[in-house]
Amino acid sequence: MEIFATVVTGVSVFVLGKLIEQFMIKPILDLREAFGQLSYYLLSNQSSITNCNATEDMSNSLKKMGAINVAKMQAIPFYKLWALLRFVPKAGDVTETSMLLNLMANDVLHGEDQTYMPGVRVPDRVIRSLNKIGMKLGIKTTYAEFPPKPVVRPSAFD
Repeated sequence: MEIFATVVTGVSVFVLGKLIEQFMIKPILDLREAFGQLSYYLLSNQSSITNCNATEDMSNSLKKMGAINVAKMQAIPFYKLWALLRFVPKAGDVTETSMLLNLMANDVLHGEDQTYMPGVRVPDRVIRSLNKIGMKLGIKTTYAEFPPKPVVRPSAFD
């Protein structure tokens, strides 16, 4: 009888562990992977994005990545708890960065040709969006350090 109880307990622990892994841990890792892919994409296309010189495919990819982030966030059970424990960014931050990616997709495609916002320098807005996305998601979106550290140059008089 003890052997049966041991086997049932062992199988139960194994099945419970697999359920936790499949339904809680794997979705969090998938979200982290999506953040990594976003970081890779933004860094590898940084010059086209910051110069508002993107193609239609680049613009569509930015929109798609924003949507993927929201979808992967919604797939995580007890997301608020995980965000409270700081395993994942806050839901509002993920949604906000997805909106920024959508706006940025339009900005990088049309650039300075946009007439609906006179006086706004679109490349500056794109760079601010990149920095905000990086801060909110905890990923690297530019090659510059954030926050920028002061440059200390050696003086000839020291």
